[in-house]
This record gives sequence, structure tokens and C-alpha cells, in this order.
Amino acid sequence: MVGKAAAIAVFALAISPVAASGAAIVNTVQSPPSPVPFGQEVTFTITVTNAGPQAFPPSPERTVLDLFVLRSASDRAAPNTYTSVTGPGGQPCVATAAKVPFVDCDLSGFPVGATATYTAVLNAQVSVDNFISVEACSQDCTQLGKGDVSTIVGCGVPALAGQLAADARRSLAAQNCGLGRISRKSAPKRKRGRVLSQRPAAGAQLPPGAKVAVVLGSR
Repeated sequence: MVGKAAAIAVFALAISPVAASGAAIVNTVQSPPSPVPFGQEVTFTITVTNAGPQAFPPSPERTVLDLFVLRSASDRAAPNTYTSVTGPGGQPCVATAAKVPFVDCDLSGFPVGATATYTAVLNAQVSVDNFISVEACSQDCTQLGKGDVSTIVGCGVPALAGQLAADARRSLAAQNCGLGRISRKSAPKRKRGRVLSQRPAAGAQLPPGAKVAVVLGSR
């Protein structure tokens, strides 16, 4: 796909800016708003309106509502895509097997003035940019409107007891946390270099990048 726009940050329960160009108006509402607790199911309600002056092009110049995700502030693919995307009446949209998976909902022939609502669900594992646009495609695609939104995911504190410091750092990074202050406490040989305790405790939901302090066993 071509012509993907940069993601637009969304503030609490905000509606993404209405697309100013093209024939489509795309509004996106994210629930819950950012920052989202780690592992939370996030729902995006996307309203598409054909602002004219004519119906969206039918086949072979297909018109679609196109959705895909990238890791926030990065060109790398995010480790998750949409759990589901459905249109009016619960009709499922079609996911592709592309390297960066995207989902298309067919809008071909959508009449002037018509409005339809689509629902996308994402399990929030990392902060991502959601690229949401209406595109008319033949060989290339022309963007008719967009409703991009960023999903910022908080730190979900993992259980670190028994892990080596390097492993604890990786476990924290995987859940959008950071390794904070490291203290040491005398411990049996088998526990030396491993996490004896942590603060906050496992299961806490914190802001993105929050630090978790650990106590490591030592001589």
C-alpha cells in the first residue's frame, strides 16, 4: 500500500481530526483512551462518511477502509495486529498475510452522504500507531481520508523473582517497563545474582516506561 500518513496522537477520549482532503470523512474514537493498561483489549470505533461529490469507485478501482499498525515512533512492525475488524451488521473485514498485516473493509460503491460504523479490537502489548484511511486503489492507491490514532500502552509489571538481572531487564522491557534501582542483600549461593524482591509488586499497572526496583541476592 502507498500513501500512508503519519500517526496523529490522540488525547483522552478525543476524536481524531477529520480528514481535510479527499472525499471521505473518517472519525476514530479509542476506548479506553491512552495510556492503555498493558494487555487491555482496546476498541476503536471508526465512522466513515462519503462527503462526495460521487459514490466511492467500484471495482476494478476498489475503495477500502484500510487499517494497519506499526510500533509507535518506529518503522518496525508491531508484534500484534487487530484481533478483529467488523463493519455494519458485524460483517468481518479481510486481513492480509502481508509482512506488515493490514485489514481491508470494502467500501466500493458507497453512496454520497452515506455513513457507516466499523469496530476494530486490538490487544495492547506495545505502544502502536494505528493507520486508518479510506483509499481508492487500482495499481496504486489514492487516500480519500484518514482517521489515524496512537495507542500508548502502560507498564504492566511482571513477576521477576528468581531472574538474573539481565533477564529481569528483558522481562520489564517486554511489558513497557524499565529496570530501576538495584539493591543487594545477602542470600544463599543458589540465589546470588537473582531477584529476591521487587517494588512495585507483579501485576501493578504503571505509566509507560515506569521503573521497577529490585533486590538481588549477594554474598
